[in-house]
Amino acid sequence: MEPNKSPKKLQFATPSIPEQLDPQSAEQIRRRRPTPAQLDEQEVNVAGGFLASSSFLELLELLK
Repeated sequence: MEPNKSPKKLQFATPSIPEQLDPQSAEQIRRRRPTPAQLDEQEVNVAGGFLASSSFLELLELLK
């Protein structure tokens, strides 16, 4: 590469995002989001009496 030339940057076309969602779409998104109570239900006891979320335990299994 020549010293004074910077590498070309890739340009990706992204679809435009509507600034405001219609109420029905917004409600569907809201219903899919977990509530704090749902997140608490996912916690399980592990050795030593510590609490860990199920996603954290899955990560630990992958690291073994």
